[in-house]
Amino acid sequence: MTTSLMSNDRAVASDSASFIEVKELIRQALASAAKTNTVEVIETHISTVFLTDRFAYKLKKPVRFDFVDFSTVKLRREACENEVRLNRRLAPRVYLGVVPVVRNEQGVIAIDQPGIPVDWLVKMQRLPASKSLDTLLREGRVTSVTIEDLANSLSRFYNQLPPVTMTVNEYRRSIEEHVIANRDELVAASHGLDSRQVRRTHSAQLRVLKLAPDMLDARVCDGRIVEGHGDLRPEHIYFTPSPVIIDCIEFNQQLRTLDVVDELAFLAMECDLIGEPNVTATVFDRYFEQSGDTPPTSLIDFYRLYRASVRAKVSALRAEQLTANLRKRQLALAGQYLDLADRYSRLLAPPLLILIRGLPGTGKSTLAEMICGQLGFELLQTDAIRKSLFGVQAEHTDFNAGRYRSENRMLVYDRMHEEAERLLSIGMSVVLDGTYLASTLRDSARQLALRQKAELLTIRCHGPDQLVLQRIKDRMLRGGALSDARPDFFVQQQLSEEPDPPGQQSLSVDTSESLGDPMKKVFEALRRASFGDTT
Repeated sequence: MTTSLMSNDRAVASDSASFIEVKELIRQALASAAKTNTVEVIETHISTVFLTDRFAYKLKKPVRFDFVDFSTVKLRREACENEVRLNRRLAPRVYLGVVPVVRNEQGVIAIDQPGIPVDWLVKMQRLPASKSLDTLLREGRVTSVTIEDLANSLSRFYNQLPPVTMTVNEYRRSIEEHVIANRDELVAASHGLDSRQVRRTHSAQLRVLKLAPDMLDARVCDGRIVEGHGDLRPEHIYFTPSPVIIDCIEFNQQLRTLDVVDELAFLAMECDLIGEPNVTATVFDRYFEQSGDTPPTSLIDFYRLYRASVRAKVSALRAEQLTANLRKRQLALAGQYLDLADRYSRLLAPPLLILIRGLPGTGKSTLAEMICGQLGFELLQTDAIRKSLFGVQAEHTDFNAGRYRSENRMLVYDRMHEEAERLLSIGMSVVLDGTYLASTLRDSARQLALRQKAELLTIRCHGPDQLVLQRIKDRMLRGGALSDARPDFFVQQQLSEEPDPPGQQSLSVDTSESLGDPMKKVFEALRRASFGDTT
C-alpha cells in the first residue's frame, strides 16, 4: 500500500486530504500489528490518538498556533521526545518511548519498523478509563485512600521541583496576558456566551492583578513557581493502583511554568465542575503540610477563577472545530465553565460601589474613567445621563435653570442610582461620577449600597481654585466634552457643596498633580475594601 505523504520539511494542514489519508494508513498499520480490526481514534485540538487493546499512540497534528508549533516533522519529533521525558516524571511506566512512522521499501506505511521516517508517535501503555479520577468521581467510587495516595504523590512531585528563575514583573505580565486573552476570546459573539458573566469574571481577576499584585509577587519570591504538569485534570489521573498522571503540557514551557497552588487550584476547579468540590482538600492540606507553603485563601480563589476562565476559552475554541451537534455540546461545556468562573468571581470579588464626587474641573471624571479602565468596573456619569434625558444643550443656561433646575438634577441622580442598583444586583461593581453637592444624594448612594450589600467607597476630588478654573476654560475651548460646566458654575457649586454628615467620610484626593499618586491612594483604599488589610 502506498500513498503520497508529507515530507520532513513541509507541513500539511490537519484537515487536508493528505493528512487524513496518513491517519488512516497509520490506523491500518496499527490494526495489522496488533492483529485487530478495531483501533479507536480520538481527535484533540492538536493531536490524534490511536487506541489498540494494549497501547495508545499519539500523533501530533501538523498545526501552528500562537501557543504551539508542530508544523514540521522535526518539530513534531522534538515534541514527542519532550512529551515522553516530561511525562515520565509522574508516569514512568506508562510512557514507553517515541516510535517512527516509516515508509518501507515497498512504499507501505509501518510503525516502528525499518524504513524512512515520515512522522513520529508517542507510544504509551493504554490505561483503563474505569481507573481515571474523572470516572471514579462521576461514579462515586473515590475513597479516602485514593485521595491520600494522590496527595502524597503530588506533594512529593512538587517538593522536588526546583523553582523557576523569573522576575515578579515577568510573572505578573504572564498572568495578565492570559487573563486579557481569555476575555477577548470569550466576548466573541460567535460563542454566544453571557457577556455579563464575562465582564464579571474578568473584572474580578483584574481586581487581584491591580489591587493585590503582591500576592503574585510573593509566589515568585518564595520560589513557588515551578515547571509543573500544566494540565492537571481528573481525566489525566489514573489509579493502577498507585496514581499515575499523564498528558502534561510538553509543547509550551510557558504553559507548564506555574505556581504550584495554581496547578492544585486547577484540579480543584475541575473536581468542582464534576460536583465534588471537597475532594481536593486533602491534596491541598498534604502539600501545605509537607512544603510549609501558606498562601492566602484569596489567592486560591483567584487561581480557581482564572483556570475556569481558561477552560471556558479552550472549550469555546474547540467548538469551532466541530460539527454542529458536537459544537453545541462543546459550547454548553464552555458555558458550564463560565458559570463556575462566575460563581468564583462573586466569592472573590463581591460588588463595590465607588462614588467619586467633587466640583467641576477637579478631575473626578478622569479618575473615574481610569478606575473603570483598570478594573473593568461599570461607569455611570451624571453628565452622560443628563444628555440622554434632555439632549445636547444648544445654549448656555444659568446653573439653576433648564436642565440644571433642582428637580431635573434630582431626576438625573435618581436615574443613575436606579441603574447602579440594577448593576449591583447582578454582581457588577459600579463607579458613580457626579458632583454630589448635597449630602442627601450621598446618603441615597449609601442606602442603595446597603440594600445590595456592596462595600461603598466615597472619593472627593479637589484642587487649587485657579487650576480648576483653568481646566474648565480649557475644556470649553476644546469642545466636545460631556460636561456643560462653566467658570460661573464652579463658584455657585462651591457655595452649594455640603460637608459629609457625621459617620461618613470621603477619601480626599488632590488632583493638582499627575494622577499617579492619587491612583495609588485610591487603589490602596479599594484593596482594603476588596480584601481587607491582609490578603
